[in-house]
Amino acid sequence: MIFVSHANPEDNQFALWLSLRLANCGYPVWCDLTKLLGGEYFWEDIEKAIRSRTQKFLFVLSKTSNYKPGALDELNLALTVERRDNLKDFVIPLLIDDLQPKDFNISLQRRIAIPFHQNWASGLKQLLTKFDKDKILKDPRFNPSAVNTWWEANTLTDCAIRTESEDYFSNLFPIKSLPPVIYIHTFQTSYSYALKKNRLHYPYRRNGSYLISFASADNLTQNAPLEGLIINSKLINLQDFLQGISTPLTLKSQDAQNMVTDLVRKSWENLAWSKLPLHKLGKYKKAVYFRNDYIKGNRVKAQLDFVSGRDIVGCRNRRDQYGNIIRTTYWHFALEAKPIIFPYPAFFIIPHVLFSNDGKNIWESDLRNNKARRRYCKDWWNPEWRDRLLGMIDWLGDKQGYMELSLGSEKDVQVSTIPTVFQAPVTYIEPTEKTGPKPEAETDLDIDSPDGEID
Repeated sequence: MIFVSHANPEDNQFALWLSLRLANCGYPVWCDLTKLLGGEYFWEDIEKAIRSRTQKFLFVLSKTSNYKPGALDELNLALTVERRDNLKDFVIPLLIDDLQPKDFNISLQRRIAIPFHQNWASGLKQLLTKFDKDKILKDPRFNPSAVNTWWEANTLTDCAIRTESEDYFSNLFPIKSLPPVIYIHTFQTSYSYALKKNRLHYPYRRNGSYLISFASADNLTQNAPLEGLIINSKLINLQDFLQGISTPLTLKSQDAQNMVTDLVRKSWENLAWSKLPLHKLGKYKKAVYFRNDYIKGNRVKAQLDFVSGRDIVGCRNRRDQYGNIIRTTYWHFALEAKPIIFPYPAFFIIPHVLFSNDGKNIWESDLRNNKARRRYCKDWWNPEWRDRLLGMIDWLGDKQGYMELSLGSEKDVQVSTIPTVFQAPVTYIEPTEKTGPKPEAETDLDIDSPDGEID
């Protein structure tokens, strides 16, 4: 067998995941959490099992197991067997947290631990490569079917799949309808420099000597000191334009679709910018977010019975050994909007979490934001993401259940604040208790170190 030794209960989640993954790959694995997996009974005599029935001893190395007596007793016994029988790499440490090599238990100081602390999947890949190299034996009793049977018997006692339909809310928010026509304006190219310096009133796209917009010439240039900018205009049926049928401008269908989605995206940004600050996520991506204390209690709630009110701004404090706050880091829930035209006009609303030191100015580094988000949001479950997303969309909309986006005078489009709902033919009954990592204490999380990197 492959023996998985770990600190119980602190490292149970990882030990169970690893044991089931190995069994799924066909390796005979024993762990105190997987009794009867593959028909294997609980080993009453652990010492005898390690001495005579183990082909590899996996030690789940963490800040807890590094000092816990029970785990260290098993480790020392395995190291004794390794020396006695002259076994190469019989003991393999698997590092699952940020324990530093200099702090490893003295018995493991000279060993290289397989790193699982950054990504469990990449650690497993490295471990399986090691098994292949060492020609570790497999057992036909351990297979995906056995894992599934064990899982159903041991974890699905209070949850199940039932053949009843269930509704699922997506992050796809339909656009009621787009204007039926679009303008192709011919403009004087001598105005090109002035055009860059002056913001036109409604969204537009430039292509050579043409401006493509849903707004008429008068509406497009109102309040802009560009008299005589547009020479003439032509109305084109929107569907013809999307198919590439457009005179005087000739476009490929895909280019035309990209132009229309860009106009719709800019209309979203105009709405968002009029209410909330925007943060650039990349060259073209932008997200809208709330600053601290912009709305009462930093809390939003969609007008739906099943949705809870949620904070969309929060903070966590870093304290010194005396309990004094030495640094505060704010998180901001944010939304990015990605428009589509087919199969029907809509916005994909993509949630993000951004961070700041003052509750206002978001960190400029995307990498730094992403690292902090992965660490801070690891214990957020689907309802928490959903409720915040729906709450922010509801806040941006009107009381009628729509967001009004302006593409041109009398060319407003309505975006529903209720997303597309899909229906599944089966229902998943959730367990009564969540499994997974517990939220960290707010005073313990250091997501902003003095040098600007994530600890």
